Amino acid sequence: MDNSVSLVQTYGLFSKQVLAKMGQWPFYCVECANAQNTNASLYAPYLHDAFYLYSIALSNLINKTGRVDPNDYRNGTLMAPNSASNFHGQSGDVIIGMDGARRTIYQLMAYPNNLTSMSKSDMVAYARFLVDNGVVGRNN
Repeated sequence: MDNSVSLVQTYGLFSKQVLAKMGQWPFYCVECANAQNTNASLYAPYLHDAFYLYSIALSNLINKTGRVDPNDYRNGTLMAPNSASNFHGQSGDVIIGMDGARRTIYQLMAYPNNLTSMSKSDMVAYARFLVDNGVVGRNN
């Protein structure tokens, strides 16, 4: 998960939304919807982004072929190249290459020198970069 301050702060809101939705169809989990001091799984943002990415790939495939065929959308070799995209997901910036693999974005962060207490929200991002096919590039 991207540890930038904005994502750390938005995880709390996302977690509350997930738990609230658990009280609705198809789960009807009343205990989940009314839970206090409980968070959604730390993997929930990744699951969200996986479904979002699948919808992008499916939309691209349908637009390309002009049909909705289970033999197409159940075929990973057709779905992978149609998943190449960039979006800001719940787990951070998502960059998917033509091979269907997520490109890793590295972020260098540090605490400012003038802090008396150190919490994760005090960290400052100094550089972001990604590695794509062995080539390092800046990602702002």
